[in-house]
Parts: sequence; C-alpha cells; structure tokens
Amino acid sequence: MPAFDLFPFETWARLSARFWRKPSPARLGYGDPAGDAQLRELIAAYLRNSRGLHCDPAQIVVTCGAQQAISLCAQLLVQPGDRVAIENPGYRAAGHAFAVAGAELNGIAVDDEGLDAAALERAGDCRLAYVTPSHQYPTGVVLSLARRLELLDWAERHDAWIVEDDYDGEYRYSGTPLAPLAALDRQGRVLYVGTFCKIAFPALRLGYLVLPPALVEPFARRRALDMRHSEIGSQAVMAEFIAAGHFQRHIRRMRMAARSRRDALLAGWPTDVPGCAPLPRVEAGLHLCVRVDGLARERELVTAAAEVGVEVGALSDYWLADSPEPAERRAGLVLASPRCPRRRSPRPCRRCAGPGACSKPVRGGRCGSPARIQSDRRPRWRASAFPQDQPLAGCAWAGAEVGATGAGAAPSSWSTTWRRPLLRRRLQTLASSALPKSSRAQRTRDRAMTSITGSIGRATTRVEVCTALSPPTASRPTPNRASSTAQSTRLARAGSS
Repeated sequence: MPAFDLFPFETWARLSARFWRKPSPARLGYGDPAGDAQLRELIAAYLRNSRGLHCDPAQIVVTCGAQQAISLCAQLLVQPGDRVAIENPGYRAAGHAFAVAGAELNGIAVDDEGLDAAALERAGDCRLAYVTPSHQYPTGVVLSLARRLELLDWAERHDAWIVEDDYDGEYRYSGTPLAPLAALDRQGRVLYVGTFCKIAFPALRLGYLVLPPALVEPFARRRALDMRHSEIGSQAVMAEFIAAGHFQRHIRRMRMAARSRRDALLAGWPTDVPGCAPLPRVEAGLHLCVRVDGLARERELVTAAAEVGVEVGALSDYWLADSPEPAERRAGLVLASPRCPRRRSPRPCRRCAGPGACSKPVRGGRCGSPARIQSDRRPRWRASAFPQDQPLAGCAWAGAEVGATGAGAAPSSWSTTWRRPLLRRRLQTLASSALPKSSRAQRTRDRAMTSITGSIGRATTRVEVCTALSPPTASRPTPNRASSTAQSTRLARAGSS
C-alpha cells in the first residue's frame, strides 16, 4: 500500500474545488468511454518520458483501476476453454478474472529472472499470458531483458497476447529500469496496464490501458456497455494534477519514502529467525518475499505477527491449487514496507522567525501572531540604508537574514553567497542607483527591494547578500521644514499676484 500520509490532499482538494466551482457544460454530459482527452494526452506524455513507451493518446483507455483493465482483457481476448498462462505464484485477482471469463489457467514457474520462458514454451498453445515484469507479485523478482525478448518472440510465434501489469513501476530504487514489454513490442501483441492507485491512494480507482490500435475501439465499446465512462471529476482533477507538475513531485516524494521504509524494514529485520531464509536484495516495489521452511513454520510466523498487529502475507496462498510444486516448498512470507507516518519536525513561521519572535509550528508560513503582524508593519530594507552620495565600494554588511527575519535593520558587515544570479543582478542594480528625491518613488523602491529580497529568501533558508556598499556612516541630509514652508508661501503669493 502507498504512503497515504504523503499525498498532497490540500492541493487535490483545491484543484477539485476549482473544477467543480464552474465546470464546463461539455463535461457535465456523457463523456468519451475511452476517457478524458486531456488526461489521455498527459498519460501518453508521462509514459514517453518515464517509461520510454511511445504511444498515441488514442491508444489509451482510462479505466477504474488496474483490476477493471485486467477484467476487460479477460472479457474481450479470452473465449471459454482458452488456456491462459499466469505466473505461479502470482496475483490471485488476475487469475480470478480470467477464470470467470471461462479460461483454463496454466501456472508458469517463476525463478530468479522472472517468468520461465522455457516452461511457457512447454505449456503448449496459450491464448494469453499475464505477467508483472517490473516487480513480480508476490516474489518481487524483476523479469530480465533476455526473458522479455523471449516472451515477445513467443507471443509472435503463437499469435498470442501479453497483458503487462505495471502496477508499481514507479518504485525503482537502484539501477537503470528495464524497458517495459510494450516499449519493446513491434508486432502489437502487448496490452499495457497502468494505475494511479499505487502512487496516490487505492480509493481513487483510476487506471489506464495502452492498447494496440486495432483493439482500442472494441475495448471502448465494451467499457461503454459496462459503465459508460469513469467519473469525469477525478479524470479532470488528475489531468490538472499532472499538468501542474504535482504528480511528478509526488512520485519523487513517494519513491524516497518507499526507499527509506524499505531500508527500515531491512535494518530492523532480525537475522536469526529460525526457519527463515535471509532477506533478498530489494531494488524495486513496495513488498518483498522471504522463503520459509515448511507450511507449519509459515503459519506460526503469520500468527505471531498478527498477534502484535503486524500484517504478513503467506506465500502459499498465491499458488494455484494444482501446482506441481510440493506443498512444503510453497511456504514463505510476503512482507510490505512499514506504513508508519513520517513525523515532520515543526517549523516556525517564515515571517516571524528570529530572536524573540514566535515559534508556532505552521504550514505555509502563516500564523497570525503579534510578531507576524509587527514584522509586516516594518520594511525589511530601508531606502535610507543606500546613501545617494556614496558610490559602490567595499563590502560593508554581512550575514543578513533576507526574507527570513523580517527585521528592518541590517547587520554590520556583509559576505557574499549568491544562489540566483538573476536576482543578484537586479538587487545590485537597484542598490547602485541613486536614491530618488520623490517620496512616491522612494516607496516604490522600498517595495521592489522587499519583493526581490523576499524572492531570494523563499528560494534559500539563509541568503547572504552582497551590496558592495561602504559603511553607512553618512545619512541623507534632513530637509529644513521651516525653509521649505517659507519657500512654498513665497511661491503661492507669486502665483496669486
């Protein structure tokens, strides 16, 4: 299961509210059975960039999760009595879908390189083969490149179909990911199944099928008979979620979290468990499998884990009943990465951070504290700190907390560590210009300085700005209020006469 606590529900809720606030009338009627056109285009772009799978958006059919995609393949590609090759042990729900369609299930052994292509060849004529090459379920092995090419050659020679279930292909922790079967297919024999549920949350019920061009229309018509189309709101929100870049950021966040939780499982697993083989090397996926000596030991370990609230799957439950493998050799444990929520350390308000300021933990930098209100009333940079009568000279100030302290006064010396050259040039240009005499222009300059420094502060926690100013010993001469008033009076009299 994915880490639910890391999903950006606030962003999803905002996008959903934006869509339903004023939806397009065209989207309120019956939609395309193949799915939302914008979402299909974005899925095609995502597969092209992340999987190397080049496909046309017209080849994609949006489904309610991967299970519906597998069921559609069973309903349209299998006739009663056809033989279907599935991995053994393998995904039970896929086997049930093909069995309901009337297929005769033929289990193919899985070794360290994935599905045994030689055993598939010996199995005889099969109408279809269902595989999970990126991360075999439940053993966790990855189908090697040689086996992938052998499987494609088998499908071409036997005029068979291959259903490739890439249910958790986003979780790759080390090494270069192998190209999916659909990307290597040149004869149009592979149907690629993908899902958003393993990267977002299962309740989303949003998946997709990448089909050979000849199968797109039959699959769309069959899906229209079942349920017309998927819920349009989820499709539209997911399209905007992908287009705005939130999906890619979430994938990176989930991959890092899954890697850390995998490491926690490997580090916390005891090395001296009687009757258990050592943990295998885990390079992908959200689960792993460890072999156990006998079914009795398997049941004992599963029961002991359940008593302390830990869910552990029994590998023996994933085998077909008529498997040639001896029952005692089917035992094992299927372990998922721990789903403990990540604890986030509280951080203070960005505008109130500093000595003596509030330290209320907030998200987004807003807390409404008096320190925040006070920091809003005073500028971070004062225009009088840039003397108009002194040219740029040596560095005078150092170590300013730009955009983080909210204080108006600057420290006594400066050092330079620039991370954004464009903002640096803008700030230096503005600092080197002469101070305008107009108060309105002065306020404009103050706002510009606050905007620039705030942008730098948001980009980095601590930004040290070099203005190359000499020590601000001189200040602007204070105008004589009396002389100014007298001059204004003389001008007024001259105008009236």
